[in-house]
Amino acid sequence: MGIVVDMNKIFCKLLTLQSKQKLSIVIEQLKNIPWDSEGEQVILKNEHIIHILQLFITDKFSAEDVECWANLIEGREDIDYEQFNEIIYELANPILTFKLTKARANSILKSLV
Repeated sequence: MGIVVDMNKIFCKLLTLQSKQKLSIVIEQLKNIPWDSEGEQVILKNEHIIHILQLFITDKFSAEDVECWANLIEGREDIDYEQFNEIIYELANPILTFKLTKARANSILKSLV
C-alpha cells in the first residue's frame, strides 16, 4: 500500500509542477516506477494542462520543459489522460505536430475553458 501512495504522490507532483527544479526531481523519482505500474490511476484534469501552459506563457517553463512534462504522461497506464489524449500527444511530439509557441499555447488554453 505504501508504494502505491508514494507513486500517487509522485504523479500528483508531476501534474502540478511549480518549477523546472521540481520537474528534475519528478523525472528522477519516475525512473523507479514502471510505465505499466499497478494501482489507482491519477486523473489528468484540464487545470493541470492550463497550469503548465501558463508556466510556459510566463516564461517559467520552456517549450522543451512542456514537451518533457507531456512525455512523462504520454503512454503511462497509471495516469488517466484519455480526455486530453490529443493535447498531450501534441505537447509531447512537437516535431510531429505543432511547435509550441505562446500563440499555440493560448489556442490550447482557449479550447480548455
